Amino acid sequence: MDFEQKMEFLLDQQAKFFAGMEELRQQVGQLNNRADALTSDLMELAEFVHEFAAETRAGFAELRDIVARQSEQMLASFAEQRASNEMLSEQQSRLTQVLTTLVEQHVDLRGTVASLAGTVASLAADHKDLREEHKDLGAMVAALAEDHRLLAEASRHADERMNALIAVVDGVVRRLPPG
Repeated sequence: MDFEQKMEFLLDQQAKFFAGMEELRQQVGQLNNRADALTSDLMELAEFVHEFAAETRAGFAELRDIVARQSEQMLASFAEQRASNEMLSEQQSRLTQVLTTLVEQHVDLRGTVASLAGTVASLAADHKDLREEHKDLGAMVAALAEDHRLLAEASRHADERMNALIAVVDGVVRRLPPG
């Protein structure tokens, strides 16, 4: 009876071990999927930031050209209409509006770039945490494998002892006189 309980215990422990191993395999697979998705998101974000920076440079170049052209036009107009203070005031007002718009857009772009930098930093931290979790799971899997090896060794010893006991009992039974 004691042997049957031990065998049942060993089989139960072995079943729990294999269930735990399967659960760990699934978790490792999920972590790998999350790491792949995070890597993909980081690559997309890097591409977006690169494209955004290129578009921003192009936009600033276009704005610079517009401001240069408007400045040239205003200066030409100012030279032609020196006597008209009202016209000069209007031109200065337009230039101020253009420069104000340019400054506002520049401030908005700085905020957007800062926000993107924060997002990239957050994603990088999440990726680092995910790698740490993956390392921890790897250590757990190695520990479970060692436990499984020890359990298999204990089971092998129990089988050897059981075979020896069966051989002894079989020898005793065969030696008994019939009857």
